[in-house]
Amino acid sequence: MLNPKDNELVSRVLASTRAGKRAWIPAGEANVFATAMLGKYLVSIRGPFFVQGIGQTYFMDIRTDDGAKVLTLSSEDYPDLAELHELARRQALKVDDAIDDILQDLGPE
Repeated sequence: MLNPKDNELVSRVLASTRAGKRAWIPAGEANVFATAMLGKYLVSIRGPFFVQGIGQTYFMDIRTDDGAKVLTLSSEDYPDLAELHELARRQALKVDDAIDDILQDLGPE
């Protein structure tokens, strides 16, 4: 069952990431990116995972600073997690900076 508060959380984390207000870093595992919240929570986004009958799935986890898992959400219920993962990945891996460097190296058209 979808929870309105969970939906608001996903929407607001996505909005703050789109606006460049959220700092994402690689979390030490392939395709997992994390951001700290309030100094006591770690929000991570991971994926894609192939789930039989569903397809590509992404997960957002919230953990306390001592590692206890508070919540896990899936893109099966919250499809915006796919976009959030891509934005977090691009920011954490500095994809746009890499592209700018390569374009500069290529010189003018």
